[in-house]
Amino acid sequence: MKKLLALVLALVLVLGMGVTAFAVEGENDNSGSITIDKAHLGTTYSIYQILVLDSYNTDINSYVYSPASDLWKTWIQDTTAGGKYLVLNENGTVKWNGTATAAAAAAFAQEALAYAETNGIAPAASATATADAEGNVEDVVFSNLNLGYWLVDSSAGALCSLDTVMPNTIIEEKNPPVLVDKKVQDHEGVMQEAISSRIGKVETFMSKITLYAGSENVVYHDVMQNTIDYIEGSVEVYLTPVANGNPLTAGTDYVVNEACTEHDDPNHAGEKVTCTFEVTFSEAFLKTITQATDVTVVYKGALNKNAIIAGNGNINDAMVTFGDDGFTTWDDAKLYTYQFGIVKTDISNHVLEGAEFDLYYSATGDDLIALVEELPTYEGFTAVSGVNYYRPATDAEKAEASFVSAKIKAGKACVWGIRDGVAMYLEETQAPAGYNPLAERAHITALQSANNIPEFDTNGLYIRGGVEVENLAGAQLPQTGGIGTTLFYVLGGIMVAAAVIVLVTKRRMSTEE
Repeated sequence: MKKLLALVLALVLVLGMGVTAFAVEGENDNSGSITIDKAHLGTTYSIYQILVLDSYNTDINSYVYSPASDLWKTWIQDTTAGGKYLVLNENGTVKWNGTATAAAAAAFAQEALAYAETNGIAPAASATATADAEGNVEDVVFSNLNLGYWLVDSSAGALCSLDTVMPNTIIEEKNPPVLVDKKVQDHEGVMQEAISSRIGKVETFMSKITLYAGSENVVYHDVMQNTIDYIEGSVEVYLTPVANGNPLTAGTDYVVNEACTEHDDPNHAGEKVTCTFEVTFSEAFLKTITQATDVTVVYKGALNKNAIIAGNGNINDAMVTFGDDGFTTWDDAKLYTYQFGIVKTDISNHVLEGAEFDLYYSATGDDLIALVEELPTYEGFTAVSGVNYYRPATDAEKAEASFVSAKIKAGKACVWGIRDGVAMYLEETQAPAGYNPLAERAHITALQSANNIPEFDTNGLYIRGGVEVENLAGAQLPQTGGIGTTLFYVLGGIMVAAAVIVLVTKRRMSTEE
């Protein structure tokens, strides 16, 4: 992904003094050609003739050049411009000024191209790399060229090649496409494509960009999904690796724009995009790049209450535009967040209403996880009837004077917007009527691979999944006096009745006598 195109500088130039004899004489009959081998799809290549090859002798490796136009002649005569690299002889021919090195050629090509653009020197020809029916990128070929010394440029905004056409020249595209490598730092400091996070937790993102000699108009574009809040003012740019502490200077080497406007998305024809922020590298800084150089854009963001639970994650995208029309594809890093359900039951798996809980990070500490009672809002979410929903509070919410952490109320509850694999603890602050509260906090861990949502049968009894918190009914204590008092009452009544019967019987017996 994310291809920043550039071409390696090749110097095939030997500028000589005038010579008197040639083994082969060049004929400027427009028979020359330049072929860009392994061209990059969509890149436009342009060619400029700086010098005309008047004659050459291949046996002695001698070449005679002259300026291709009066404008180029003027530039070469200026000792502060082209004259730093070329010398114009009295007879109108040109030779190299000093020793021809790759570094000198790179500087020469860069200044020559800038001179052409400033003075309205149009390229002799331009062509864009295309693909055949099978998708293979075809070579870019310029034909019927005058023999001479040519500068090849590309819309990628990086220097291409200086070469002598006599008559056919092949320039191979050697630099690999640049990858804008977007990552996010996990909680052990390792950069990853995706991590688990919770709502409100600030995470560190990094995007590595590779620049080449001659890169120009380089702009980094960053788009955070509306589920992630960008931390304003957090952008820093470093020469890679960041660990070496080589920061670039804001305002001098680069400028950050946090008030971006809508613009075309080059990756999707007809679509628009509004960036969260952009980083524009200064031309002065880009001119210091003489070889492949990595820079890293570092910034921060946090999941907000719009967070998507699991699914495709919460996306932070990045791309780079460069040169006249070059661009990389989008590359992303993702934040995933999860949920777990809580169900309060009795010993027979019936759901019990009336319990309340607080959530902590430890079994005994005071590290309360502040919560807000709120439904998820992402597209596709459907609330389950009878379930109370809670999420972690953000720092801004917790800073409000009136903020009070919500109690988790169950029956049935769901906590969403939390990290995968983090140990938490439920403390029961109120038990259902008639049931004993938990003696200690209940340990829970939401795992990506686990069934975090409770399931119930057709009768509403809990089956499996989520976090089951079971309460036992309280045992009924003995009443004052107990059952023994009742027994005394009963026995006493029987004895009284027996006494009455005996008394009545005796009286009847006495009367009969």
